[in-house]
Amino acid sequence: MLILPGVTGCSQVNYVKDIAYYALTHGYQPVVINCLVTKDKVQTYDGSRVLDFSDNEVMRSAVDLVHKELGPEAEVYGVGFSLGANHLLRYVGSHHHDHGMRAAVSISNPFDVLATTVRLKYRAFGLYDKFIRVKLADPFLK
Repeated sequence: MLILPGVTGCSQVNYVKDIAYYALTHGYQPVVINCLVTKDKVQTYDGSRVLDFSDNEVMRSAVDLVHKELGPEAEVYGVGFSLGANHLLRYVGSHHHDHGMRAAVSISNPFDVLATTVRLKYRAFGLYDKFIRVKLADPFLK
């Protein structure tokens, strides 16, 4: 089971831990894709870069790695949360014949990311923006 957290998530947030625990207790091998920051292209002072969520290469690599490790007949299921759900659906939609998964589940998918961002900004008095900025900056400050 491939698990894609939202933009501020990682393998340590509760909803990811909960779904990973559920997967393990029901016979699935969970794999969390931490897409927020990767080290594969040098674009900042420490070699980190923020993932371009329109880039399907990370998803393809994750699916291929699972099949390499568990065998080509392994059933891969994708579960995406929030912006991770957008990333999962974009991947499945653009590789509809060869995405390598048996099924994909989208949870709390903001179908219109810009409209969702604007609503959250004005309804939450900017608190959501501040939270997002802090969470996105965390990996670069460590």
